[in-house]
Amino acid sequence: MWLDINEEPGSIVYSRVVVYLGEPIRSRAAVLALLGMSLAAASRAADLAAPRLLRPAANASVIEPITFQWAEVTGAAAYSIQIRNARASAGQVVVSEKVTEPRFTAGALPAQPLWWRVRAVDASGAPGPWSAARRFEPRRPPPAASVFAITLTPPAVSGGSPSEGLVTLTTPAPEGGATVNLATSDTSTATVPHHVVIAAGLKSAAFSVKTVPVPEKRLVRVSAESLEATRTVTLTVTPPPPPVHLASLTLNPATLAGGHASQGTVMLTEAAPAPKGAVVELAADDETLADLPAAVTVSAGQRAATFAVKTARVTLSKSVTITAALGEVTKSAALRLTGSATLGPLAAPAPERPAERQRVGRAGPVLFGWSSVIGAVSYTIQVDRSSTFATAALVTRTVPASEVRVGPFASQAFWWRVRANDAYGVPGRWSPARPFSVD
Repeated sequence: MWLDINEEPGSIVYSRVVVYLGEPIRSRAAVLALLGMSLAAASRAADLAAPRLLRPAANASVIEPITFQWAEVTGAAAYSIQIRNARASAGQVVVSEKVTEPRFTAGALPAQPLWWRVRAVDASGAPGPWSAARRFEPRRPPPAASVFAITLTPPAVSGGSPSEGLVTLTTPAPEGGATVNLATSDTSTATVPHHVVIAAGLKSAAFSVKTVPVPEKRLVRVSAESLEATRTVTLTVTPPPPPVHLASLTLNPATLAGGHASQGTVMLTEAAPAPKGAVVELAADDETLADLPAAVTVSAGQRAATFAVKTARVTLSKSVTITAALGEVTKSAALRLTGSATLGPLAAPAPERPAERQRVGRAGPVLFGWSSVIGAVSYTIQVDRSSTFATAALVTRTVPASEVRVGPFASQAFWWRVRANDAYGVPGRWSPARPFSVD
């Protein structure tokens, strides 16, 4: 026996009653009894509450597949869900399903506004009232992101050095990110992480390729795979370069008049390694005759570098030996200085501090500094209240270095100047007088 009930809001219409017992019904009383049982079942179903809809929310725009969920109803054995293309009952039914759990998942729905509603069904199959219809709009999921390209920087490395990889997708990664699997064709030479995750909304992510020293050049394929797309790039791994040694040291000119400058050049056996290059240490066996930097750097990828050698003035010809060292290899070159019986004065130092018209405090001595002069063995500094230094200076002091502290001074304006003195005690030219003041 079953009872079909067609229900519209505000009314219940019983359209038909069909009784099947497997044998003929022999009396009117039996028919009335069965009808009473059916009406009782309908009365029990009327006690079921309308389900409370949970998600999707009203008027939500939802990416498929969509999970519909509602609160459980006491006494419900199952649920009926309908999805229509209009709120009214006359709307076309897109989905009509019966489920035993308070949830249902659907996909491939029409891309238009839709309405959904749910009712509970008891154990006898009698339905309760429908919930209110709720509007929603399905959206197609975005196309899955796939690998567009994979690049390596640099594409060739010396074994043991890393390379930085970059994976790029065709579209930004979806919500939750995108996972790209990584692999190499030769794991004994180069290794990569098992995968790299590209964050939601981004199109690329970096990873590192580690390599090991190799005896000969090897080509390793590095691949990135996502969905059905695979991209591959080749990494060239070469043996470590031979060790770099110092090949030569030359001076040009190797003979010059004392007081002039020569240019030194260091040459390596191979190009200097990356990234820092090669540092060659320099020295002179007589620092009073030759002034040169303590070291010179040969830039990465280059084989040579130059440096300047300043020389002192001499009255008699003299020689000085310049040396260059890299690791355990040392190269030397002789520099010959020709002398002159008559020497002009040394050049004037350039005043550096205090700066011109600088105001200094009266709390303590003032620090004076100037540029060094080749050939100078000492310097004389004067401080006076007049820029002409016409009379004996307020302060006159000779020092071996190119700076000195003098003072303290009273609060007023002053001028200062400095000159160099050579090894024979001959003073050089005075620097211009520079003003300063004390607060």
